[in-house]
Amino acid sequence: MARCHGFLLSSFDRLVSLRMRRRFMFAIAITFGSAIVLFAADYAWLRVRIARSDAAFDTVRVDVVEQIPQKGNKAEYVPEDPQLQSCVRSIFPHMDQQPCWYLKRHAHQQINF
Repeated sequence: MARCHGFLLSSFDRLVSLRMRRRFMFAIAITFGSAIVLFAADYAWLRVRIARSDAAFDTVRVDVVEQIPQKGNKAEYVPEDPQLQSCVRSIFPHMDQQPCWYLKRHAHQQINF
């Protein structure tokens, strides 16, 4: 019998532990593999839309506010003019641009100084 952290493990316990570890590693591999396949398919679909001259890009109006720290843990907020920001119509960010769904949900951005 083997010892693990002061406890005795039978051969059955070691076998169960090994099976659990293998299943966990398999689940991790499937998860990462699925994420990579989804990212690659999203990028491929974006490239197809660009080649077909489809609407692969869009613009979103973003309201920007600057936060300027003052004395006594106070802050002054200075609104800037709204900006049109280019975005990509996909699930993930590509080509150094945020996805449009993300920018639409985060249309108010704050810049901290």
